Amino acid sequence: MLSQRSDQFSISSCIKVLNEMEGVEEDLYLAALDLFQDPDRRETFISIRSDIRMPWLKGKCSSMS
Repeated sequence: MLSQRSDQFSISSCIKVLNEMEGVEEDLYLAALDLFQDPDRRETFISIRSDIRMPWLKGKCSSMS
């Protein structure tokens, strides 16, 4: 069960979702890759509604810089 959970929230799972999103500019994409180093942020990114992902991602990435 734990390995299934960690696979669901893996970096590659996050990148797959990120690649499917429209309108992600290069700077945001690269910042998101750094964000995905944090397991809690990966879980949040995968779990939130798809219409909330872009604003959440922009907010988190802008607060990192």
